[in-house]
Amino acid sequence: VFEMEDQRNWIDASFKTFCTPLRLPRPVEIKAGTRVRQEVRLKWVDRGPKIGDSLKSADRFSISNPQSSIHNLQSKVVIISPQDEVVRLPSIGLGVCPESGVLDEIALTRLQLLKLAHLRIDMRPSHAKTSVLLTEQSSDAEVLGHKLELAVHLEDLSGWPSVDAYLDALASQLNVGQTPLARILIFGMTAPHCTSPEALRLARKHLGQFGVPIGAGSNADLYQLNLSRPPVDADFICWSMNPQVHAFDNASIAETPEAAAQQVSSVRRYFPGKPLVVSPITLKPRFNPVAIGPAPAVPPGELPPQVDPRQISLFGAAWTLAMIKALAESGANSVTFYETTGWRGVLETATGSTSPGKFPSIPGAVFPLYHVLADVGDFADGEVLRTRSSDPLAVASLLLRAGGRRRLILANLSAEPRRATLQDFDGIARSRTLDLSTSLKAMISPEQFRGQSMPFQGVELSLSPHAVITLDFARS
Repeated sequence: VFEMEDQRNWIDASFKTFCTPLRLPRPVEIKAGTRVRQEVRLKWVDRGPKIGDSLKSADRFSISNPQSSIHNLQSKVVIISPQDEVVRLPSIGLGVCPESGVLDEIALTRLQLLKLAHLRIDMRPSHAKTSVLLTEQSSDAEVLGHKLELAVHLEDLSGWPSVDAYLDALASQLNVGQTPLARILIFGMTAPHCTSPEALRLARKHLGQFGVPIGAGSNADLYQLNLSRPPVDADFICWSMNPQVHAFDNASIAETPEAAAQQVSSVRRYFPGKPLVVSPITLKPRFNPVAIGPAPAVPPGELPPQVDPRQISLFGAAWTLAMIKALAESGANSVTFYETTGWRGVLETATGSTSPGKFPSIPGAVFPLYHVLADVGDFADGEVLRTRSSDPLAVASLLLRAGGRRRLILANLSAEPRRATLQDFDGIARSRTLDLSTSLKAMISPEQFRGQSMPFQGVELSLSPHAVITLDFARS
């Protein structure tokens, strides 16, 4: 009668019950006059500390422990403390904006500051302009010193006699351009948006000459990867994430980083020892993977369904920090975020938004989340020291280390001011705050904003709604 859906398959930290079960044909007919009575019984099992227990007595504070959130909503103080575990910071890249063309000098300079590992390009046989895009972005990647993450989609071979013919042509273009590759993601053929064994075999046959890992997985969500498990002999496993399949408010989105970490743990159990690549991460779904027809036209004056105005918000920056923390601490090997430019990117184009009323960006400016990626990029190839927040739905924390440098980044995920207390942190020297009072300068003069910091003393901080605070330790 009922079926339960674990929505962590889409990084929604929730469950849904519905009727009738998916195994029954759709639509399920219920004739007029039919009376339906159903009953759900819920039993609550308390396994967490009681309200009022000291923070030290609680062995875990997370969304799996509702008592901790109740406690901290009362106190409003979030305790941030370091843990013993150390992991590698995953390589971080960006997707390429298909409409961007060759990037101008200012955009290239600002992207260089992110110290990215790669740029993702999606190649589709039926889209003639993707070959042009590959040429353009190969040039930009060379200037930036980045490699390319090549996502090859074989769902639609319009205009090509065979998969072999297309992959041969792609290999020739890569050889001519001497394109530096980080990895190849292959999708399609018998499994829509996923990797079939035949697709992986053909990719290795035609693209194996480049000596880079060729991975399998899903271009959609973990849900699709679970429905159509990729070949276990792939060099790595890949899938994408976005926080808005089922819920769209800030509070629900703030819950998703922990579910993202649980996805990584789940995939690792199914594919032990395989590198895990999350690509891409976006604020909105890029497409509908279960659609049975073409996407409807965008109504005049409306934003495309893939675009969220929170891309240019402080909340977008705070959520990005929380996602990097979750994926790094859970052991992801590589992560691709957003796009380079435009309304799904990290910086605006020189011409600006084509819908300023609904997406009020500043032409040529960077978005607040750019600074989160820049703060993390300063520690590329470094380490992440696990930290614990007594209320991770309120304040996320990320501790980075490289050489003799250490940096702690805090982000307020909530819409209210928060106080944070740093426990067992010594030697913090300077701080920089990205909030409502500094965001305009951060967007229009990012180099100047990043060059300024303030001396820091004490162990307590105040974070305004959706603020991001960067704390640098004295060099050891």
